[in-house]
Amino acid sequence: MSTDISAEKLAEARRHIMKRLIRLLIIKILSSREAHGYAIIKELEKLLGYRVSSGVVYPHLKRLLREGIIDALEVYRGNKKIKIYRLTEKGRQYVETHMKDIEEAYQVARRLRKFFNIGGRELVQVLKKLFENIDKLSEEDLMKIRDILKETSKEIENIIRKYE
Repeated sequence: MSTDISAEKLAEARRHIMKRLIRLLIIKILSSREAHGYAIIKELEKLLGYRVSSGVVYPHLKRLLREGIIDALEVYRGNKKIKIYRLTEKGRQYVETHMKDIEEAYQVARRLRKFFNIGGRELVQVLKKLFENIDKLSEEDLMKIRDILKETSKEIENIIRKYE
């Protein structure tokens, strides 16, 4: 049995986790108020610290509509027709049943926002590049990166240790 984890498998796992997170956050948003799609996108941006595209949000809304967790009212704002999304009774039951998951998703979003605000996004991107290119690096460059990672890890650990 192979224990190799490919970059594709890691990316797929990340996508799955993010889909679940976004779904739960949308439900959390709609548990407190009705909202149109753009308002949901803006609220997700506030929660996560980065903009979630409409290409991510609207498929979730369609799925939640099909599942009967939300419904949509079509209303006019000026000349424009928009959908206002809200939880259904089934959706409210879902919130009650999955409150722990929803609250955990909110905490993860809060932590992600803080992590991204301190440079976490850049760190993740460079580590992803490192992982994808590690077989191409010279032994000398690998040793340099090893030393950088060890020293940085120690410094971060020393800071974190004060709060444990």
